[in-house]
Amino acid sequence: MNPKHLLQRSSLYFLGTVASRVLGFLMIPLYSRFLVPAEYGTIEILELATQILSLCFGLQSVGTALTRVFYDESSVEGKNRAASTTLWMTLAANLVLMAVVFPVAGRIGSLALHSDGYEWLIRASFFGLLLSTLVEVVLTYMRLRDRAVLFITYTLTNLVATAALNIWFIGFQGLGVRGFVYSKLIATGIGCIYLAGMMVREVGYEWSTDAASRMWRFGAPLIAANLAFFVIHFSDRFFLSATRSLDEVGTYSLAYRFAFLITVFVAEPFGRVWNVSLFSYTSNPGWELQFGRVARYLTVALCLACLALSLFGEIIIRLVSTPAYYPAASVLPILAFAYVAREIGDFYRNVLYINRRSGVVGAVAIMSAVTNLALNYALISRFGMFGAAWATLVTWAFYLLLSWAFARREHAIPFEVRSFGTAIGLAAAIYLMIVSLPRLPLFLELVSRFTWLAVFLLLLAMFRYFPKDELYFIRRRMSDGYEGFGKWMRART
Repeated sequence: MNPKHLLQRSSLYFLGTVASRVLGFLMIPLYSRFLVPAEYGTIEILELATQILSLCFGLQSVGTALTRVFYDESSVEGKNRAASTTLWMTLAANLVLMAVVFPVAGRIGSLALHSDGYEWLIRASFFGLLLSTLVEVVLTYMRLRDRAVLFITYTLTNLVATAALNIWFIGFQGLGVRGFVYSKLIATGIGCIYLAGMMVREVGYEWSTDAASRMWRFGAPLIAANLAFFVIHFSDRFFLSATRSLDEVGTYSLAYRFAFLITVFVAEPFGRVWNVSLFSYTSNPGWELQFGRVARYLTVALCLACLALSLFGEIIIRLVSTPAYYPAASVLPILAFAYVAREIGDFYRNVLYINRRSGVVGAVAIMSAVTNLALNYALISRFGMFGAAWATLVTWAFYLLLSWAFARREHAIPFEVRSFGTAIGLAAAIYLMIVSLPRLPLFLELVSRFTWLAVFLLLLAMFRYFPKDELYFIRRRMSDGYEGFGKWMRART
């Protein structure tokens, strides 16, 4: 395992993620100006409906199943057969889904959108789902082949093309929701033809019944797991809308979106590399020690991002929103710490895939979802969005505990609960101390909070979060970095 390689590849995915999020943010003025709220709501409901049905048909589990079976194959031919079989399975599942949806598209439109005449929109959306899931299979294959540059190039090109088409169809042609659907179909369709053609040229189009059977056995329990995760992510909004008000739903949703940045900027770039490569490391002696090392650094990155978001979230929310949304800052830290627990839980969940324990993953997800529903029912009606935030934190903490316990039964990864508690405890203590102090002028407040981020890292070292050999490794890397920077400066003077 090469930490430098992991960091480099994660950094590439991080830059791609940041670029895509910035582009998405720049599209908000277009949508808010040329789409009335009802049209924007229609788009959201369509996305939600396609996501739910794709979960039910297992389309969200294909990439994970391909990754596990891909590393089971020892030969290039076997890996190619597994990849080509995944394309066939994805196409077949989508065709079955379309055969189910198309005849009742009008009924789905009436139920989901409370209006008739949306048959074409429903059918177009599910055809777009077919294209996008085929693209996702190819993108997973790219990550398995360690083609980060090609992955990011395609992702950004597709985003720019979709944005340009949205500007044309929605801004200039005034097509509203139809323009959004047309843009997605054109950009994704062209990308699908190019990517699928490239992949077929590399791996062929052979079908392997054995590979399909192994992927199905591994992926089937993940259908229930993905549905359970969907419940955890979205059920609190339904409880809030039923027991409180839509205003509170909107405020909470804004806080949730900010908290999700921990996943976007830390966990997602890391996972793009780690989730498709971890199985290749398990054949090396002492891999458990290396996994513990990765968990240690991932936890630091997550806690640092969480602390930064908690310290600066209120300032950012006040800059980008109206006073009606300011209360979102009060629940943002709770949700941020919840997502630290969730991402560490995901790390241990992936460890369970080493011995193909997808059934255990499904059971953990279902238990967590049931816990979340019970907490939402008990807390949200009494405490509103604070109840929703605490229900989310307790749920993901429970998920982390279960994932860690089951993973430790399988593999002795040396990253103790005490170490995780040290990192999360220091981050929480610094946040609570800062918010209890009198406020300084804005500039001094910003300097103070940035300083405390550095203090957090120093305190980790003081509390012996890092073993001695890790501290030596860090000092050596910092020394190499300073030396390299000095040479670079001297060469230019």
